[in-house]
Amino acid sequence: GFQTCVQIIMGGTQTLRVQDTQCGFKLLTTVTGTLLYPQLNLKRWTHDVELLYRAQLLGIPVAEVDIQWVDKDGSKLVDGPMDAVVMSGSMLGEILKMRVWYAIGRWKVLRENEVFLEPTAY
Repeated sequence: GFQTCVQIIMGGTQTLRVQDTQCGFKLLTTVTGTLLYPQLNLKRWTHDVELLYRAQLLGIPVAEVDIQWVDKDGSKLVDGPMDAVVMSGSMLGEILKMRVWYAIGRWKVLRENEVFLEPTAY
C-alpha cells in the first residue's frame, strides 16, 4: 500500500528507520525540532516523511514506539475510497518531488552550525 510506496521512493526501511511514517506523533527535543522544522519544504500531510528524512541525513537518532491511539470522529483525511486514491497519489507525488529535489540539490539540509544552534545531544 501507501507505506510500501513511500519506502520504495525513499530507498527502503533503513532510510527512514520507521515502518509507518503517517501514524502516531513525532516527539522531539527542542533542539531537534528547531533544527528540523524551520527548513521543511513539505507543509501538508507528507511533512512527516521529510522530517524523518532530514533527521536521517543529519544522523539524528529515530525510534518507533507503539502507542495507544484513539481515532476521533471527523479526524479523517478523506471521506471515501476514491478520495483516498486521489489523496494517496497526491502525497506520493509530493514525496517523489522531495526525493528528487534533495538529490539534485534544490532543497538542502542545513547542519546545526548553519542554523546558529550550539552543538548538543539530540
